[in-house]
Amino acid sequence: MSGMVEGQLEIESKLLEVLTPEYLESLIKFLKIIKRLDELGILDSLNNLLNNEVIEDLAKNLLTTNTIKLFNEYDKVLSIIAKLTEPSIRMVLRRPLTS
Repeated sequence: MSGMVEGQLEIESKLLEVLTPEYLESLIKFLKIIKRLDELGILDSLNNLLNNEVIEDLAKNLLTTNTIKLFNEYDKVLSIIAKLTEPSIRMVLRRPLTS
C-alpha cells in the first residue's frame, strides 16, 4: 500500500514540475497539435502502423538477405551512383538510349 502512495506522490510531484509557467505554454501548444493530429485521423493511422502485425510484415519485407547485403555495400552503391551521375558518364549512357 505504501508503495502505491509513494508512486502517486511521485506522479503528482512530476506533474507539478511540468505545470509551471515555464512549461505550460509549450505544453498547451503540444496538446493543440495532438488534438489536430487526432482530428485529421493521423493518430489513428500511426496507431494502426504500430500494430504488431504491420511491424512484423514490414520487418519481414525489409530484412531480406538482399536488403542486408545492400546495407553492407552502402559505400559501394553510393560510389557507383556518384560515378553514374558524372556528366561524361551520363552522356555516354544517354547516347544508346536516344538512338
